[in-house]
Amino acid sequence: MQKIPEFSKPEYEELVLAIHRVNQGWHLAQELFQANNGLSISFRERKHRFQKKLLSLYPNKLYLRHDTELLGESKIYSIRLTQGVEHYQDACHLPERIYLGWDLPHKINIS
Repeated sequence: MQKIPEFSKPEYEELVLAIHRVNQGWHLAQELFQANNGLSISFRERKHRFQKKLLSLYPNKLYLRHDTELLGESKIYSIRLTQGVEHYQDACHLPERIYLGWDLPHKINIS
């Protein structure tokens, strides 16, 4: 009987860079097509999936910090990296309501 192939675990650095690339695409799509456009929503949701994977796989390399500079309807966290990747010290922003809806295998420190 054949084994089902295992999917490789994405590298920490690859995930951080992917989050930033998708985040840039999301912001561009919002400028061009508005925030409620399907393309904008797709970029935003993809960013959240990458962020969830990063939080799930590498909880010891990051923490959440409440971002008090961004004013909005809900709390926003900055995913802070304990080990920077290239010139990035974070993995973009994450709304608290999204984070609280996730069932993560590890508790993430919040400061």
